[in-house]
Amino acid sequence: MSSQSREIVKIGVAVTAHKRLLLVKKRGGSSYILPGGKPEAGENDHQALAREVAEELGCALDIGSLDYLGSFSDVAADLIDTVVVVRLYAARLSGAPRPCSEIEEVQWFDPADAVGVALAPSLQNSILPFLAAHGHL
Repeated sequence: MSSQSREIVKIGVAVTAHKRLLLVKKRGGSSYILPGGKPEAGENDHQALAREVAEELGCALDIGSLDYLGSFSDVAADLIDTVVVVRLYAARLSGAPRPCSEIEEVQWFDPADAVGVALAPSLQNSILPFLAAHGHL
């Protein structure tokens, strides 16, 4: 990380079904990202994910299904001179996800149909290969 760049920490959730991964695109964003976001003051990862899923997807996170998968660092999507560190969890949702709040689009992403889909660098470079290698996709 150069002296000009900043680092942000986000908590992301990998929700998979039928070898597809749930992705979202923020209003005004150009890349698909994982659902989740930055923890607010006093929140742990689980609380942050539950809040973000409710706000962004209009459904609930199955807290009992949360499984920490690891931490991934890369260039942040749609931000200049910013590195993102994603603390990644696998989980199930309760209810059907739909775009809410700042989320413009929700997509069940199939890596086999990835041609032309703009993905965040962390997804493209490390998270998708990790999920595939560990049987999530």
